[in-house]
Amino acid sequence: TLLSSFASLGDKMGVRGYSVISRSDLLQDSMNKDGTENRATLMHTMDALVSHSCLIVDLSDGGTSYQSTMALSKMWEATSTFFTAIDENPELETSTLPSMDVAEGAGSRHAVVGYASYKDGDMRFV
Repeated sequence: TLLSSFASLGDKMGVRGYSVISRSDLLQDSMNKDGTENRATLMHTMDALVSHSCLIVDLSDGGTSYQSTMALSKMWEATSTFFTAIDENPELETSTLPSMDVAEGAGSRHAVVGYASYKDGDMRFV
């Protein structure tokens, strides 16, 4: 299958890498009672990030809840609406949107807020 062609095989945990992890496994409630991380969840997460630079999360927890999936869908809709408005009114890009700048009080120079466009709009960040 496609999954097994990308996943690491042969370890004690079975298939790793592109295996899907449930959203609920990543919540604080799934930590061990002593406050340490659940080892299986930690190893799955780290292997996925090291092996593939991504983690595939089932936001519906196997189809039991769609609240998180709907929230993410609405965020994508808002993003699409924002960029469509910019495409339809290019003057908004320069007249009303603040440029990228360090987020005040965030504690990191890498935490930024604002809007930036590069390569004639090929890459846009908000």
